[in-house]
Amino acid sequence: MRCILYDASMAAPQLFSVCNNTKWDELREAMLELRGKERPKWRSTNLNGFQYGYDGEWYYHFLGDGDYSDMQHVDVKSPSDACDLLVQEAIRCIGLVAKRLEPRVWRVYGYIDTTTLAEIQAPPP
Repeated sequence: MRCILYDASMAAPQLFSVCNNTKWDELREAMLELRGKERPKWRSTNLNGFQYGYDGEWYYHFLGDGDYSDMQHVDVKSPSDACDLLVQEAIRCIGLVAKRLEPRVWRVYGYIDTTTLAEIQAPPP
């Protein structure tokens, strides 16, 4: 007979909400202000682990049913360095929790755990 002891370090990390519907809407609106080819693409990952592929449609597709409560994070991929600067500024102004994954790609968090290394982009004074 094999005995397995409970180890607290094996427990799933606790998630903390760092974004609400208002902030997701503000991100959506900021991306809608960017026109044409300069508009970034996005992909989201839900709390259940399902990841949507990159999509460039921010008006209807990002909005969905208007409830972002199951959105763990969104990756925002800019088509150019100029666009990336605008995305970075929007993240900072809205006060989103985000980190750069690679050049021109930001991960914006809806939830983080205690091990997530995220830079908190503070809103301007």
